[in-house]
Amino acid sequence: MYNNTQGEGNKIWRKAEEKLNECTTTAISNALHLSRNLTSQYLNGLLEKADQGVLFISNASSLGMECQKKIAEYLERRAYGNPGQKEKKLSRARLIFSVTPELHMHMNKELLTQIPVVCDIPSLQNRRPEEKEMLIMKFFRDEEEALKRDIQVSNQVFRALMDYLFQENISQLKNCIKVICANAFFRQENEKKMKVLLYHLPESMLAQTDLESLY
Repeated sequence: MYNNTQGEGNKIWRKAEEKLNECTTTAISNALHLSRNLTSQYLNGLLEKADQGVLFISNASSLGMECQKKIAEYLERRAYGNPGQKEKKLSRARLIFSVTPELHMHMNKELLTQIPVVCDIPSLQNRRPEEKEMLIMKFFRDEEEALKRDIQVSNQVFRALMDYLFQENISQLKNCIKVICANAFFRQENEKKMKVLLYHLPESMLAQTDLESLY
């Protein structure tokens, strides 16, 4: 998939695929990915559905204070129910939150005290090159499966993705690769093997990329 002049592309990809499988299989198989619009009334059903599994709440710092308080009560008692309900339901769902850097400014203090582990995940810009390579190849692999095409990525495109500053981190990188593959697919719809070249990059990215430095 990745054309590497030093012949390391396949080796890197195999290691990346193995590592990603180790990290994601258990969680994703029984995880619920939620938006910031989660309400406290909806939470009960989610805790019931996620029993024995993982409940992943994205942008948890954007949840309303009432909902955050209800989550804190669940983490303290491992039980949930509607207001006034005498018998509470038990759940062994494990909760994972993603939050903005302004964690303490937007989250309920009671909820913060119930979170035993806080992980500070560095931005894409501050990660090791090997991690960024792994993510790029993972996302191209996903597009190969979605489009049912063998994708060949030029060294120049790969370097452009490695050097570019993605303000929205991994989500922007993933969306960028989707756009790149869509552009390439549109021009090579009848080809079994799809080549991804520099002119398939989004216009906004091309405008901010020093193309001469990629050769």
